[in-house]
Amino acid sequence: MGKTAAFFDVDHTILAKASGTLYVKYLHQIGLASRWDILKSLYWLILYKVNLIDIVRVTNQAMKTVEGWPEARLIEICDKWFEVMVKQWIYPEAVELIRKHEREGQVVSILTAATVYLGRPLSHYLGLENALCTRLEVRDGALTGRVVEPMCYGAGKIYWAKKFCEEKGVDLSKSYFYTDSITDLDMLDLVGHQVVVNPDPLLKREAVKRGWPIINFNPLKP
Repeated sequence: MGKTAAFFDVDHTILAKASGTLYVKYLHQIGLASRWDILKSLYWLILYKVNLIDIVRVTNQAMKTVEGWPEARLIEICDKWFEVMVKQWIYPEAVELIRKHEREGQVVSILTAATVYLGRPLSHYLGLENALCTRLEVRDGALTGRVVEPMCYGAGKIYWAKKFCEEKGVDLSKSYFYTDSITDLDMLDLVGHQVVVNPDPLLKREAVKRGWPIINFNPLKP
């Protein structure tokens, strides 16, 4: 257990925008979502920011919209979405931090509640081998509309991070975690190096109280 890792959240940590909102906007552009869907996504984002959302219930509800789809269709849509709308919102400072940890010989991984259909193109673009994300159930090449439990959120993030560390021989207690969200507080407690990035108000208050470093990246204007 001699290795250390650096885990990076995605929304407002690697990306300057909420990926879920960007995704619904893209679906609206290609005719697969309504304006009401956009408003719902913004409402859910507000609840998420103040830690008042049942994210598992909401995600399972949202995944019902792709039930029966060939997984290949979702991969194609998300790959195009990443190219057209997502990659322009990657913080250069986040990329610099990723490269820094790589130079120091640490294992770097995305750790996000977003699905693998963002995690895969994002990790590939960043040159990362590892991405711990929410996975969707697939049977015979088709999406069932269900999330593989546990979702990579809250206690689920801890589950997948610990599993990853066991497989890679990583000491979690000596590792780093970069995040913006109060929903990641329990995960922050497990690592040796907590780094709060562009924090929401609740996490900022907690970070100040505990003396954790706070980083604010420069705003992006693609």
